[in-house]
Amino acid sequence: MNTLRESLDERLDYPIDLAGVREEIGDELLEAPDAEDSTTVGDVLAIYEEDTYESADELHQAILSNLPDEYVGRKHYSDRGTTAENSGTDEPTDEEDQSF
Repeated sequence: MNTLRESLDERLDYPIDLAGVREEIGDELLEAPDAEDSTTVGDVLAIYEEDTYESADELHQAILSNLPDEYVGRKHYSDRGTTAENSGTDEPTDEEDQSF
């Protein structure tokens, strides 16, 4: 995932339509933190019927915006200070792992 943006820029010519993306890189695996949850570019973009991407940045954003929850870190985790426990919310807290 760290090199996805660069790979999109190098491998595709822009503008490119969704059919072109699916044909060129639709079978490319996007590795999730847990490998068994990995999915393909084609699966991530399956919600779109048709679209045209003017740049690698635009396609990259479309892919990142539609990744499933398995690609996101711990939900409701923040190392920014206030936890749900002392903030008056019902959000879960992570009492074992605290960042100092």
